[in-house]
Amino acid sequence: MGELHLEIYAQRMEREYKCPVTLGKPKVAFRETLVSPCEFDYLHKKQSGGSGQYARVIGIMEPLPPHQNNLLEFKDETVVQMCQNNFIPGVERIQKCQREECYQVINYQNGNWQILEPIMLVEVTAPEEFQGAVIGQLNKRHGIITGTDGAEGWFTVYAEVPLNDMFGYAGELRSSTQGKGEYSMEYSRYSPCLPAVQEQIVRQYQESQGLLQGEKKKKKN
Repeated sequence: MGELHLEIYAQRMEREYKCPVTLGKPKVAFRETLVSPCEFDYLHKKQSGGSGQYARVIGIMEPLPPHQNNLLEFKDETVVQMCQNNFIPGVERIQKCQREECYQVINYQNGNWQILEPIMLVEVTAPEEFQGAVIGQLNKRHGIITGTDGAEGWFTVYAEVPLNDMFGYAGELRSSTQGKGEYSMEYSRYSPCLPAVQEQIVRQYQESQGLLQGEKKKKKN
């Protein structure tokens, strides 16, 4: 459903059923990828009675080609008698850990990481008199214009825009085109986000985990 539909239903729920609704910005599924290869050597020890657990995992993580930057692949390079086969699936499961938010994999802190964001293919149609305003709005939202088309007083502009910058666009397009503009979008790919966006995401994650408060206390001490 579009943003306008959600706003209308929220108003109806509050007016007809006396049920207040809080509307907010949806959460974007950012991801992380390595920029350069990173070696790791992890030693696992756990004693909980009996013989306990002991394992050492050595390997290397390296980035895939850009068109596969949101995929995870696992390659077993152990030799015969180095590791029992029944342990390999557990190692693969650890290496392929994924979460929907910014995170840091344990003992990989030395890696050079980059945050990725979803890029959308956006198609906007409106009367020609509003072409300048529409293109200006897309540029303001860090969109890249990939093409334009026009016929009989109407124009269509094609662009690639980060999903994180598309929220609220429906209302902005309506107000700037006298309600005549329409748009559609679909997922294209994941791409590295701007440095300022990455810094903001990391800071928000640190604040949610209380990491920045710990750093402030250390500085005071």
